[in-house]
Amino acid sequence: MKKYYYADSQGKQAGPVSYEELASLHQRGLINSTTQVFEEGTTDWKPYSAHNFPGAAMPGYDSVGAGIPPKKSGCSWPFIIGMGCLLMVCAAAGIGLLTCGAAFYGISAFSEGMKKDAQGITAEIASNADVQRELGTNLEASLPSPYNYNTVNGTETLVASFELTGSKGKGTVHVDRKKPSGGTWHYNKLQLEVNGKTYDLSGSTGGGNDTGTHDDSSDEKGKMKLHK
Repeated sequence: MKKYYYADSQGKQAGPVSYEELASLHQRGLINSTTQVFEEGTTDWKPYSAHNFPGAAMPGYDSVGAGIPPKKSGCSWPFIIGMGCLLMVCAAAGIGLLTCGAAFYGISAFSEGMKKDAQGITAEIASNADVQRELGTNLEASLPSPYNYNTVNGTETLVASFELTGSKGKGTVHVDRKKPSGGTWHYNKLQLEVNGKTYDLSGSTGGGNDTGTHDDSSDEKGKMKLHK
């Protein structure tokens, strides 16, 4: 029985093998029709196809490179599992994006609520004489910081501070208010702090009391009181 040697995918001599083994290597795509083959009893190496082996020049074999198994139709289990993992990753990413989007929407809505609260309080005190004297007109409120809003059994509470800027200057408004369910806001504290002075704005819109540190500590009506 004749024996054959062949050049493997690394270009190294392999064998000896029988004709049947060599044909099997060719059919499995481990060698192709251009693979160099040496037949015992001869003097030259020749391509596999030059030996006139059955199927040596078949296109189905020639299209497969030496050392590369022929492609199989359909999807293998590793491919299916890999695609499944990819779909799971994509789904997780989608959920992550939705979660981030919801969080962003929630933060935006909360910030909008803070802004509306500051603007509403500003509108209430804009006509106050002390506010106009210290800050002027064209009042603009910043986002409150700190800002603590709570609601329990329908009762709302808000404790916050925000900067208020007008045509004449800048001050800080401090708020502590409460609204029972179905009721209106009641201010425990509504003060303007500006230039080292503190004005109580909760009494009336026509003008609060300057409760800053002054030498005049009289309790007489119409005069300033020390802030306690």
